[in-house]
Amino acid sequence: MSNIALATTTVTFTNSVNDLIDPTTVSLKYRSQDSYWVSKSYSGDITRSSQGVYTYEIPCTVIGNWFVEWYGATPDLEKVIKTSFSVNN
Repeated sequence: MSNIALATTTVTFTNSVNDLIDPTTVSLKYRSQDSYWVSKSYSGDITRSSQGVYTYEIPCTVIGNWFVEWYGATPDLEKVIKTSFSVNN
């Protein structure tokens, strides 16, 4: 199945006083409205752009709604950031 588009998703992790932080663990999962979740991890797939900022290019293979969940964990904090976007023809 070929890609219709590449969608860049970006997340920013901050602590309780809004300082940028790098979590110990960073991962994400994504899916289209009609598919299963696909998981990616920082160690192999996700790019660290700068402190606290991470990106990933999702290979969109179908038109429709896509859902993304970013996860970041430190010894003191676990954070989940959810977002979505649409791919149109």
